[in-house]
Amino acid sequence: MVHARMGFLVGASLVFGACPGAPTQAQEEKAAVVVEEKVVAQEVVPVKDVPPSTPQVEVKPAGLAAARFMFVFRGEVALEPAAEEAWGTGKVKFKKTREGLEGRRDVDMAKLPEAIKQLDGAAVTLYGARGEVCEAIIKGMTIYGVSERGDEEESEGELPSMPVLMAGLADKKGPCAGALWARRSDAPAPVVYAAKKVDAAMLARVRAATEKLTAYAAMATAYGEYVRDTGDKLTWDKFAAKQLRAELWSEVGGARELVVVQVGDPESVRCEANFSESLAAVFAIEGQELRVVTESGPWQPTALFDADGDGAVEVLVTPPGGIGGILMAAARKEGEVLKELRFPSEGLGCGGDGMDDEP
Repeated sequence: MVHARMGFLVGASLVFGACPGAPTQAQEEKAAVVVEEKVVAQEVVPVKDVPPSTPQVEVKPAGLAAARFMFVFRGEVALEPAAEEAWGTGKVKFKKTREGLEGRRDVDMAKLPEAIKQLDGAAVTLYGARGEVCEAIIKGMTIYGVSERGDEEESEGELPSMPVLMAGLADKKGPCAGALWARRSDAPAPVVYAAKKVDAAMLARVRAATEKLTAYAAMATAYGEYVRDTGDKLTWDKFAAKQLRAELWSEVGGARELVVVQVGDPESVRCEANFSESLAAVFAIEGQELRVVTESGPWQPTALFDADGDGAVEVLVTPPGGIGGILMAAARKEGEVLKELRFPSEGLGCGGDGMDDEP
């Protein structure tokens, strides 16, 4: 059995402020929702055009506590994407699926960190691509693993993947279909963005702004080398015109707008075939101007939001060729990941044995 986890993640703790002396009751209650995360200890570069709509929160290092962000995966909430195997008890119970194999173990609540125990029975709000979709109560924790690599076999005592602490949902209020992430309902409301298609006029403006980017010129050079090596007859201008897409993300209940533009063939990027280079940039709409926020933005984002009120926009994406989710900053350093939930897969139809699709 092969367990997979992205190698560049390192452990870090999330700390909300600090003050000398014995903690007050309010501080102790606040600390109760702090959960140790697997994050990259890098500073998130704030999106300057999006000032915070909620009070500033000191976050050291970059990351999001489970109170403010949790992945939703197949109708359940991932309380801790990097769970400890020691938290489980009893034998692994397996379930064959159409795609692969799932495994679960019961949880020994006594072994859980106190902060995670506090989530049992907590009310959570679930969000989809366009904002809030439902509310529910966390109930029923299990240690979970799943693999869709294609060569899964049941192995006593072993999960099909690295362990994740998963929780079910009870007393649902509203339709939870399409939920992508969750947060405790008693946490401050997040700033959420909703996507819509850009009109022809905006697309023309985005195309002109994109063609001025350094990343665009670099991609054009790489495409020229690809054409020389492969003899492909499609010119760069035609390729770029065909493979440029843009989405307008508007703040729900607010006036801020961002445009996410992508250049690249999604199938080739996902399967790392043919010309697999891509560009993903973010622009802020400021009147009639498009200001560059980053030339290293998210590829095929599924949700944009500010979950911790620090003014930096977080982006949820699906792992290329895999299942789960990746949380990153909209304006980020290359490779920067805030949080990840990722399982082995066979590459979603790209062929091969799926080994190259592991993190």
